[in-house]
Amino acid sequence: MPASAVAVALLLAPQELPIRSWSVAEGLPHEHVTSIFQDSNGALWIGTWEGLARFDGNSFTTYGPEQGLPIGLTFALAESPSGELWFSSNTAGIGRLRLTTPVHPGEPRVCISRLGESPASNAVDEIAFDPHGHAWIATEAGLFLAHEGRDGSLEFERRWAPSLVWSVSGIARSGARIAFLGTDDCLIVEEDEVRVVPGPPGGPPRNDVDAAASADGRAILATQAGLFLFQPDETWLPFDAPLEPEDIVTSTAVGPDGTAWIGTTRGVLEIGPQGSWRIDRRSGLPSENVPVLRFDRGGTLWIGTKNRGLACLPDESIETFVPRGDHEAPFILQVVEARDGTIVASSDHDGLFVVESRALESVPGSEVEPFRRIQGRLAQDQSGDWWLGTYGGLFHVPGPELDLRRAQPIGPREAVGPVHQDPRGELWVCTEGSSIHAGTSTEGFGTALTWRASEDQVREVTFDASGERWVLTWDKLWRWTEDAPEEIRPAEGILPSGEPLRPRSFLEDRCGGLRIVGRSA
Repeated sequence: MPASAVAVALLLAPQELPIRSWSVAEGLPHEHVTSIFQDSNGALWIGTWEGLARFDGNSFTTYGPEQGLPIGLTFALAESPSGELWFSSNTAGIGRLRLTTPVHPGEPRVCISRLGESPASNAVDEIAFDPHGHAWIATEAGLFLAHEGRDGSLEFERRWAPSLVWSVSGIARSGARIAFLGTDDCLIVEEDEVRVVPGPPGGPPRNDVDAAASADGRAILATQAGLFLFQPDETWLPFDAPLEPEDIVTSTAVGPDGTAWIGTTRGVLEIGPQGSWRIDRRSGLPSENVPVLRFDRGGTLWIGTKNRGLACLPDESIETFVPRGDHEAPFILQVVEARDGTIVASSDHDGLFVVESRALESVPGSEVEPFRRIQGRLAQDQSGDWWLGTYGGLFHVPGPELDLRRAQPIGPREAVGPVHQDPRGELWVCTEGSSIHAGTSTEGFGTALTWRASEDQVREVTFDASGERWVLTWDKLWRWTEDAPEEIRPAEGILPSGEPLRPRSFLEDRCGGLRIVGRSA
């Protein structure tokens, strides 16, 4: 995949920041990074213009000419079932880094194999292993299947050839099936059989667009005709959001069936394969201003409203939940499903509520400071403990019950933003002073990054499904790579000239697309 690959719906515009980064000085072979891959042991592999590097969280181990790598420029990365790292080496073919097998003195640890004689057959876009451990390799000259001999050497069988140069944007998996997705032709590999499926309408986009897929085999591809959703049944659907000029997007969610839901100041839009529908007061929605949408594990959609409490959509009808007695309906800013299935709602300034007996019951102690204004800063970690961000710092409550009498301050003692847990179990939180902290309840918290005072303040640090970190500031969106934060900008023409994005929320949908909701777009 070329170094200019971008996310599905956004053009990346990285800008160099005077913040500490991992570079050649720290052991990276080259500062131009082409690909990043995390192996089964959690290590990061980085492909660069001058070879491979393995990053263990502290330092780099490099693989270049001394290890048998003849050409430094590396792209696609994949791990074999035996633990070998496979990669493409520009137009030199396929490289294998032997990590689990012994290497005798004088033997190279890196083995390079050419797939064919032509440069196109050695220009590799993607590598994928099927359930039997066989390697399928997508190149400009077609799809190849690798056969390994007893001596470890590779032979390549071309299983499909295009009429012209073939380009693959991504891979989608569903069970034992592998789909190599291209804008002209898509190939389906299943049980050693290869089938051709037409690509989406429109020619290839003007820039390279990477297509990340969901676990059920859905992916979005960009062409010159727009965005198209690849379905598990191997068909393509146009993907569009029919917003009206008066709509201000406030929240987003993707249902278990892949249906997209968009909360606005004029109700909720449901966008599915058969069309779109608007849910508003006429449908029974208590308020058309919808700051939050969340699906629980049972597939019920929960809708937080402005000053009208909480609603849910278990089927065709809407149910509303408000406090009992004379208590005013709260402004709901966050909905969290606890590990035991309890629904907990965080409000703007009325504390925390749980859904009980078709009403909102106040969590004792949350109606006073510092817990009265938790807003969107409530989280339950993988062990069941609760974390509350307040204007006076971060608090930890041993779970699974949300008993605020056991709340203890931990970490930064200043106003903090939302709390997120990464795939390794660490908690991440940002402060009003624009520093980002990481830690656990047992090991404490430390400063992971201090944002420059001249930059706009950090609002939130969050993670996508791959574990990559994203930072939302008041005006901009940043992708926090191992090198340095990169600013993410919308495609040209989406925003008025000079208008900042001002990101409000971040969502990774079931198709792997990243959806950024901004005040301006």
